[in-house]
Amino acid sequence: QRLAKLCVAHDVALCSDEVWGELPLAPETAPFTSALSLSVCGLDKKLIVLTSPSKAFNVAALDLAVAIIPDDEMRARFRSVGRDQAEVTAFGYFAAQAAYGESACEAWRQELVRYLNANYELVSEALSKVPGVLLTQPEASYLVWIDATAALPQRARGQPAAAFFLDHGVGLSDGQPFGASSAGYVRLNLATPRDTLARGVQRVLAALASSDT
Repeated sequence: QRLAKLCVAHDVALCSDEVWGELPLAPETAPFTSALSLSVCGLDKKLIVLTSPSKAFNVAALDLAVAIIPDDEMRARFRSVGRDQAEVTAFGYFAAQAAYGESACEAWRQELVRYLNANYELVSEALSKVPGVLLTQPEASYLVWIDATAALPQRARGQPAAAFFLDHGVGLSDGQPFGASSAGYVRLNLATPRDTLARGVQRVLAALASSDT
């Protein structure tokens, strides 16, 4: 609300990326609120909402995204500068219709959220027992932010944590793109079969337990 009011007051467009909005992992404590639902006078003239079924429904290969622009004039301007962009394919169009319109797809999404939460519990139970490892529980998405800085063996200090774990057979996303101080951080993807995730977690534990000698 405060950000929306600030944008309206200073005549600034608000572009809200809501691609993770369909994967709220803690809706009771951190419910998703779309910018489209905000009751801020004048916001409809400044608002662009971006989303896609790519994350929640695993259809990123279809290259499909949606821009929701309430204001006619802003929508026309958006279209005028987007003529060089690739068109949505028929396959992508009908896939989006199914994802957003079919009750079976909604039931699948809800089951996915439950599965991701159970996967997080598996990761949390295992890694929270390791001294020096700090997990940030995601409010949405399937990515877990892990601070392994204090848990890395001495010989691994100074190198990206992702490189250290890769040497031990598990691929995690490097934290460094999020800031120079994040070399000891990694992101773990929960969106994988539980047995695969369990094997990955065991490799993380084995890596952290490895001797400095």
